[in-house]
Amino acid sequence: MDIHNRIARLQQVMSQFALTCPRDESLKLSSSMNYPKWNSYTGMLVATQGAGLDVYFTTGDMMLPPAEPIDDTLVMQLQVALNNAIQVVLLNTVSSKV
Repeated sequence: MDIHNRIARLQQVMSQFALTCPRDESLKLSSSMNYPKWNSYTGMLVATQGAGLDVYFTTGDMMLPPAEPIDDTLVMQLQVALNNAIQVVLLNTVSSKV
């Protein structure tokens, strides 16, 4: 998937994630006690979204192709899209009490 398609996919994730994310409060991060359960569940949710969001969520790696030169502006757009998508994930999977 090229960077333009990844950015478009991440924008779709941002617009749809709140609708597809279950509202079960027991699965939301509320303390360090339920972090392992939250991390596993959220990792599973993010893995189904595509566009490398799961790798970015876990490692911070943007998965840029190593051999081809990429425009810095495009890389910045991808990073913003990834950060915004992660923000949407966190807003929907972390308890407001935290």
